[in-house]
Amino acid sequence: TLVHSAWQYIDFTGMIRRNETPDWKNVLELLCGHGMISKDQAELLLPFAGNMQTFYESGIAKKMAEAETRSENGPYREIPFALAWPSENEEFSLVQGMIDCWFVDTDGQAVLVDYKTDRLSGSLEEKEAELKRRYQVQLDMYAKAITAATGKTVKEKIIWLIRDGVAVNL
Repeated sequence: TLVHSAWQYIDFTGMIRRNETPDWKNVLELLCGHGMISKDQAELLLPFAGNMQTFYESGIAKKMAEAETRSENGPYREIPFALAWPSENEEFSLVQGMIDCWFVDTDGQAVLVDYKTDRLSGSLEEKEAELKRRYQVQLDMYAKAITAATGKTVKEKIIWLIRDGVAVNL
């Protein structure tokens, strides 16, 4: 939960746009200074500095930073949603969730990013299969919520595996 929260608060896209070389200890101290995390939490997060750097250097982070330069294109972080979803007997169920991040790409379509800290073993293909099994329905719901709220098609549903430093498309 703590690592996931850090991804919400760290200004990856701002640092990319300013072409900064992040000092992750200072970044975490800044979060402490703003009351977003405690000093103890910063110490627990410091071993993830390499993971932060990998995300910072990733193509997905660069796309998010580019979206931020265009008006009303995101990235939108920690977005709550609720959907009425049809269930049995012509009734509806309320589906609620929190979308980690989404943004509008240069083609006007949405890209959904969900951060996961799962510890998965096996090859990348085996990890992809496990992620699909665990999270496909969740990401499909998130995509439906984005489309319902904005009218935009979600062209990519990405899980960023924080521990592995890879993006997996579902």
